[in-house]
Amino acid sequence: MQQTPVAISQLNIGEALPPEKSTIIIDALLGSGLNKPLDGDYKRLVEHLNSLDRTVVAMDVPTGFFADGEIPKNATVLKSDLVITFQQAKINFLLPEAAGFIKCWHAVNISISENFTRSLNSIYQYVEEKDIRRILKPRGQFSNKGTYGHSLIIAGEVKTMGAALLCAAGSAYTGAGLTTACIPSSGLIALNSYMPEVMALTRDGDALPQINWDKYDSVAIGPGLGTDDNAFELLADLFTNFNKPVVIDADGLNLLAHRHKLWQNLPEGSIL
Repeated sequence: MQQTPVAISQLNIGEALPPEKSTIIIDALLGSGLNKPLDGDYKRLVEHLNSLDRTVVAMDVPTGFFADGEIPKNATVLKSDLVITFQQAKINFLLPEAAGFIKCWHAVNISISENFTRSLNSIYQYVEEKDIRRILKPRGQFSNKGTYGHSLIIAGEVKTMGAALLCAAGSAYTGAGLTTACIPSSGLIALNSYMPEVMALTRDGDALPQINWDKYDSVAIGPGLGTDDNAFELLADLFTNFNKPVVIDADGLNLLAHRHKLWQNLPEGSIL
């Protein structure tokens, strides 16, 4: 550093903090190995820098931030406008507790072997666009909507049709050749207006719809469905008559949580 034209100021322990005239602060003080909250002069310096109206760019991890493990309450962290982190995001960057300290982060490749990273024993997987591209199957030149399966979405109530519409859209946009939405009859106009390409199977009041389960290759159930007896009967009917994996979300999970007898018929390979 002494051989560069950059001015160097040395801060001694207990010394008064000098006035800071820079408009951008580059934080390269402490890294990802921090395992205890800041104290002493480190804490005093970070509190001083946080009091300034400056743009902060942090290297790898903001000073005072825990890269993993529990983020301490009332932690003293140098609040960063941008974090340039090495190789990949730290797990705690993805937690809501990080929002108060990190506005934006960007991971830069420092040539750590991807095979080495994948060999590490971790319960976490960070999924990126390139990972999705690896599993996407190319569409055949002469294929059609009947080639790519038929999904059934069981969702929505009178006041929660939005959940059903979003779920049906997710099915169509992610590649199902055909999508049918099992919705309350009052939501038919909304479905036809929002996604006319999605077919409808309507539910009327307390009467269970007659569903030909053999028509469908996949079923998702739960978003906005409610947890009343009708919803329970739908879920029980599904588990009894559909022997392929099911996607269960939202109110479907709430039903499972409170109706334990449903678990014994849960189709193998289902996604909760």
